[in-house]
Formats: sequence, C-alpha cells, structure tokens
Amino acid sequence: MLWVPLFIKEPRQAAGRVDDRNWEHVDLLPTVADLAGVTVPWKTDGISAVRETRERVDKRYHDVPSKPVTVPGPANFAEVLRGSAGRPAALAQPRADLIGTPAAALPAAGSRTASATVSNADDFRAVDLASGTIPALVYGTVPSSVPAGTLLAVAVNGRIAAVTQVAKPDKEGHRFGALITDESVFRTGENQVDVIRLE
Repeated sequence: MLWVPLFIKEPRQAAGRVDDRNWEHVDLLPTVADLAGVTVPWKTDGISAVRETRERVDKRYHDVPSKPVTVPGPANFAEVLRGSAGRPAALAQPRADLIGTPAAALPAAGSRTASATVSNADDFRAVDLASGTIPALVYGTVPSSVPAGTLLAVAVNGRIAAVTQVAKPDKEGHRFGALITDESVFRTGENQVDVIRLE
C-alpha cells in the first residue's frame, strides 16, 4: 500500500519509462500541473517530480490523523520488487459463524433498551441491483450506554450479513461500521437493515 504504482501519460510522450524515485500522493497535483504547463496558484504540500526529487526516502502514512507512521523505504521497496513483501492478513470477522443465518434465529434478549442509528440508512432504501453497485458499507452510532467492544450483528432483509464491534468513542460518539460482502442479501428496491446487539 505504500508503493502504489502511478501511471502518467505525458504530453507528446512516445515511449514509456519506469521511475522508481520516492513520491507521495501530495506530489501528484504539482507534477501533473507542471507537465501540463499550468501554474498552481497556491503553495502545495507536494513537489513536482518533473523538477525535484524527494529527499526523504522513507515512506510515511497516517494510520491515525496527526500521528504519522514511518516505514524504512529502500529495504521495504526492495522486498516489493522481489515480490516477497508480506501481505497483511484480513482481520477475522468476529462470530463469522453467524453470517448468513436468519436474524430471527438469534436468542431473544430482554426488553429493547437502546437503538442504533444507521447513518447511511438512505443508501438501503432504493437499491438497484442492475446498476452494479450495492451499499456494502453500513455505519452509524449507538447510545453511550453501549460500551466499546460490544458485538453488533448487522442483518439485511432478515439475514445476518456482518458482525462488527463498537469502536472506542470519539468526538462523533460511539460508532460502528461493517462491510457486507455477500451481495445475495440485497434485493432491488427497499432493504431492511437491523443492528442487533449480541450478548
């Protein structure tokens, strides 16, 4: 992810070339503007690769806003070129055994004491399966009485489609998010989404 290939077709370019110099995403605008002969009328965070070479060879990214993580560049890039760079394993979905099961089969809890808010509920109200896109992401908030780490099952049209955890609270509140990978749970038109707290 730190060495994303960038392909640029320069004006009047007749042959390709490979340039392995370090660059960052902020360099894209000044580089393309320079190639197009356009002056950017403000100071950019990046540099034009046409005129300069980035001095820093390490890669830097922000896993958490304002907290940059630095990764040694040359040694890791050599691993990428050899094809032996490690691929991070996808996080295991909690309670994967529930995926695809009917929501009605979950044991009933006591009285309902809290409700989740699905922030992108409108995405599920008019799904068009023929369009080639589905609302695979569902996210929202739960009341502050629901602690971080609480497991939530997300059901679409009565079937458990994902299981996720309540994230640590931040300024946006107690949030959750889940990725729905099984498109068969959707139907054209309105889709019902339920968020169920797992005890």
